[in-house]
Amino acid sequence: MRMAKSAALRLVGAAARMERQIEDLLEYSRASRSELQLEPVSLVLIVHELIGRVQRDPTLRNAQIVVQEPLGWVLANRITLQQVILNLLVNAITFVRAGVQPIVNISASEHDGKVRLCVEDNGIGISQEDRERVFHIFERLPAAESYPGLGVGLTVTRRGIERMGGTISIESSTTGGSRFCIELQHADART
Repeated sequence: MRMAKSAALRLVGAAARMERQIEDLLEYSRASRSELQLEPVSLVLIVHELIGRVQRDPTLRNAQIVVQEPLGWVLANRITLQQVILNLLVNAITFVRAGVQPIVNISASEHDGKVRLCVEDNGIGISQEDRERVFHIFERLPAAESYPGLGVGLTVTRRGIERMGGTISIESSTTGGSRFCIELQHADART
């Protein structure tokens, strides 16, 4: 009886992982194919809305999130930008060592008609040779194996940013902490 219950629990767990994988693939597909309408979007409004959403999640709300305003306006698709920033926030909070309170700093700067939004964390870090790999679908780094996820979030993030005409970059080290920066057209830069 006990073995049957254990087997049933493993099946339920496997089914839940498969469902999440299918949802991630659908999200990736939507990020790759749907037509994006770009419009002026306030970064500060989106960031504070997403922080509120994160703080309502019991698994994420112990994070300290600091926003250095102003953040500016960008030319973007609001829904896609929300998904991009949410992925970066959730990763910054999730990928920390056990017993460490997640600390996330969000800041922005403007230059050459673009806005650069950075999400910096005190997480586990990413080695130089793995920085490109984190953007490949289903790619899980050895240091991240003990954390939840399937390796789709950053793939969706990069694809969304590129479809809005922007870029994403990483600064990190294996001693801890990462800084993901997205760069998009300033909303006033186009007429």
